[in-house]
Amino acid sequence: MLPNISAYPLFWLALAKLGAITVPLNPAYRMEDARHLLTHSGACLIVTTREHLEIVEEIRRASADLKHVLPLNADGGE
Repeated sequence: MLPNISAYPLFWLALAKLGAITVPLNPAYRMEDARHLLTHSGACLIVTTREHLEIVEEIRRASADLKHVLPLNADGGE
């Protein structure tokens, strides 16, 4: 759940190199849409900005698989 920041392609390439499957999640999605996508994808990690942490934490509580949240600053740094 990353907006258009410079870190997005770097994370995408790093995850592809690890063999992970990425599930792009538009930050403009409504809560119900984001929850549906994440709970049905089996995602276990989400990379997001600190601005979206409240939404992500609510989704994480509803998802059995989503165990890890990696929050970034809006500029892409941790």
